[in-house]
Amino acid sequence: MVDRSISPNAEPIESAFADARYALGQCEEPAEPPVILRLINERDLLRAENAVLGRRCGELEREVADLRALVGGRMARIEGWIMAADVAQIARFVHAASSS
Repeated sequence: MVDRSISPNAEPIESAFADARYALGQCEEPAEPPVILRLINERDLLRAENAVLGRRCGELEREVADLRALVGGRMARIEGWIMAADVAQIARFVHAASSS
């Protein structure tokens, strides 16, 4: 076991040396896959996650655009109702003023 208080990165370095010794035929096969293979696997997993997140981000952007269009349409409709209500109120006021 590596003393991490001396160097937090000592274990990966030591593992890399063990991988090199195995590659040179100087020791038995390591219990864990070689460091480079673990890093390649991790990179591939991160790439796959990134692709999934990219697709999901695109989906969310489309949903946001749809919601903005929906809200914009409703706001226009509400503004139309307010204007119609204002016109009706003005018409009632004018009618009441002209009747008296």
